Amino acid sequence: MNACLMHKHTPVAAVTIDDRTGRLTRCGTVFAEEHLPIGVTVRHGHVDRPALSRWWEDRSLPSDRAGVAESLSALGVTTVGQLRLKSFALSMSDCYWLKPDDTAVMWDEVNLYEHGFSEEVGDVLLGWRHTANELSSPDSTTDGFLRKKWSCVEGQPCLLKAGSFRYYQQPFNEAAAAAVLQALGVAHTPYTVQWHHGEPFSVCPTFSSPSCEMVPAIQIYYHAPKPNNLSVYQHYAACCRQLGIRHIVPALDEMLVADFLIANEDRHFGNFGMLRDPDTLQWLRPIPLFDNGTSFGYDLPTPFLRAGRSVPCRPFKAQHTDQLRLVSDYRFIPFDRLYAVEETLRDIFARSGTLLEADRQAALVEAYHYRVDYLRHIAHAHPSLHDDPTQDTTDRSPTQYDVPPGTR
Repeated sequence: MNACLMHKHTPVAAVTIDDRTGRLTRCGTVFAEEHLPIGVTVRHGHVDRPALSRWWEDRSLPSDRAGVAESLSALGVTTVGQLRLKSFALSMSDCYWLKPDDTAVMWDEVNLYEHGFSEEVGDVLLGWRHTANELSSPDSTTDGFLRKKWSCVEGQPCLLKAGSFRYYQQPFNEAAAAAVLQALGVAHTPYTVQWHHGEPFSVCPTFSSPSCEMVPAIQIYYHAPKPNNLSVYQHYAACCRQLGIRHIVPALDEMLVADFLIANEDRHFGNFGMLRDPDTLQWLRPIPLFDNGTSFGYDLPTPFLRAGRSVPCRPFKAQHTDQLRLVSDYRFIPFDRLYAVEETLRDIFARSGTLLEADRQAALVEAYHYRVDYLRHIAHAHPSLHDDPTQDTTDRSPTQYDVPPGTR
């Protein structure tokens, strides 16, 4: 299929898409180089097609998510790429879409923000129904391996996301993390928990709109090749500066402190970044912290929660204690509020019913209290580092696990 990659009303580039797989096989004329996705460059008049293909594939439902393979035939397609084409590759994260050459359809006629979307695709993916009549859905461009679907909740597009065996703890973690981030005073996406078909789901509203789109950190990271003498942290900060993104270090301080407090194991390069205006291409602000469910020892046996085990992390270091050394200033942390939120955490975990036993609920809050104590000790000893954290020299290059598509 010959088509035009569009950015809202702006034609960006002529492309060819394989009708069966949905993969990008050719990129022709570039009409608006400045509207190409961040991290995709033009050299000697030609688009970096591998970079564009990587970006394109990142905007897709993963074929190996639980339940997807079984759902494709019910949806009348053979691949997730085919499904993506059924809705013009529209997304609830950004304003890019695909306009086939044989159609005259316009952004104002099809965009999901203003025209809504079918929930039937998501229902099929979750096993709640067996067929779908309408396939225009952002579920085909929503990545991540936990089962999920988009739904309209009180007139607002929201993402519902399930947990995983053995504790199904992630939905409650999302709500708990939101409470901690509220106490910390950092920008974040609000989460609640709803039960559907006897199963808990986290629910969060979209933070994108026709005037505000998500640019994941991985796209910013790929803006320029990383020199061997720069760490991953240094390179990301340098790319931000080159792109005109200001005040990135305080935003990273907040993220690293927040992730330590909630024991987040999965802050990869797809679930943080920046928001920008898709019309003016001006940077707006960091993406409010989201996708925090892989935290609070979500799959650890309860005794390990109390053992004070070292928690692995991403994206810059392998351990949280090492990553905290990148924080430039701890003085923004309101410790009284962080301790006070423990009652809210107890209430959130208590809503899990029989999924989380009382002993596990208590252990989760005790482990959180220990992390606040540890952070307070570090902050009092080194309230403001005199060294520039962008001078960090210990490299931890992103792996395929650090830089998956931007899961929400």
